[in-house]
Amino acid sequence: MIAIFSQPNRLLGSLIFIALLGLGFATSWAMQWTGPLIVLAAFMLVLIVLGVYKSPWLALLAITFFLPFERIGSYDVAGITVRVSQVLAILLIAAWFARGIINRDLHFHKNPLTIPFLIFLIINLISITQAANLERSLLVFGFTVFTIFFGWMIPQLVTDETRLRKIINVLLLTAGLVSLFGLWQFFGDLIGLPTEITGLREHYTKAVFGFPRVQSTALEPLYFANFLLLPISLIYAFFISRMSKMEPKEQISKTLGDIPSDQPQARNHGIPRRWLFPLLILVGLNMVLTVSRGGYLGTALLIAVISLFYFRRFFHWKFILPVGVALIAIWFLAVYALGFGDVFQNNLDTFTGHVSNVFSGPAYIERIETFEGARRAWMDSPWIGIGPGQYGPYVSVHPYVVPEEGWKIVNNEFIELLAETGILGLIAFVTILSMLIARSIKAVLGASDPFLRAVMIALLAALLGVIAQYQTFSILYIMHVWFLVGLTVAAQNIILTRKVE
Repeated sequence: MIAIFSQPNRLLGSLIFIALLGLGFATSWAMQWTGPLIVLAAFMLVLIVLGVYKSPWLALLAITFFLPFERIGSYDVAGITVRVSQVLAILLIAAWFARGIINRDLHFHKNPLTIPFLIFLIINLISITQAANLERSLLVFGFTVFTIFFGWMIPQLVTDETRLRKIINVLLLTAGLVSLFGLWQFFGDLIGLPTEITGLREHYTKAVFGFPRVQSTALEPLYFANFLLLPISLIYAFFISRMSKMEPKEQISKTLGDIPSDQPQARNHGIPRRWLFPLLILVGLNMVLTVSRGGYLGTALLIAVISLFYFRRFFHWKFILPVGVALIAIWFLAVYALGFGDVFQNNLDTFTGHVSNVFSGPAYIERIETFEGARRAWMDSPWIGIGPGQYGPYVSVHPYVVPEEGWKIVNNEFIELLAETGILGLIAFVTILSMLIARSIKAVLGASDPFLRAVMIALLAALLGVIAQYQTFSILYIMHVWFLVGLTVAAQNIILTRKVE
């Protein structure tokens, strides 16, 4: 911290300190804090900002840890939910550019998606001219710019294998913690604990289905399921990639860093082997208890993709046995969670009915209605759409009248993009995904290191899983989705750069 105020940056550092102190006081006043809390809030804000400035990389690790904390761990200000990960990401972006400018060392690592990102955002900006609710369109556009830019920033910081390992470790750590909380949430609601303690929203408690739907720290079960796709993909890829007699025993070493870096064939995955099995059961059980059909679809696809890449190892008994045990454990734990006897039969019928009821029922009828609304919106402006975030206002009784249940969405990201950004916006978005997938396959085929190859396969599979789940909901500006995009590009760069060298 002291180094920040050393020559020649002492004046700049002092100005930053004064500005942050004033911001802390202003924030405290806005929240109607008084006395020592004002000073404490201002002081903590200064420390956080200076810490982020001193080490943007550590800030990215902190953001990774707080990614799943969407609802629990957030604060509502002026109708906007402010999350720790968002605040840290803003500080990270500002600090990274400030350090580069001050140190005259501002350079950018390769990101082939930069131009496609800009094209997509420019189309979004142009489509705002068609918005019926300009304020909402600008707000959604701002969130989209922020999350995409956050994803673009990740390859600027994750530039080597060591950092990639660390960020994956933190991701799996936070996935394990929020999954443990998800189990507490589920069983807490079953025994009758109030929502103030379990953290469940009212419409996800056992009062609806007879059993709760796990949302953990996320806003909804489907968002929690969407977040879990990446850790499930990583755990499964690590698990199956280790189950081969052809790989050296050193590869499954228990600790990170105990194998010399000049022995790439002996590098381990950085995750102790003994933790992979319980982690697989824990996150897998949470995925089941979200009762998210889109999450199930995404999980099934990513497992199929990873299994295809490791086809020969898929039939190895060292893989089949533990994974089979894990699946049986998840099944029995899910059965236990749903209950026994008549209660279990009722809950099982409800569970299977909800999961399998894809082409009938109220949800299906609502989906058909939203698709029809999207079609009408697209016909009104086929090339550039009706504007970002405008589907809800378009189908509302008035563009500025928010329905009681909130703005409606299409529940299909690609159809919603077609309605809101037109043919041009959809083509730009599909181009981004196509380039990302093609470069991922190239990196997988060019990876010689077992760890990097497993990570690259897992990231590609998770991306395909997210695309699959995007057929069932439509929110683009989700931080952990663009975190996945950024981490995928970072892993690609590490592999392809090493291949060139």
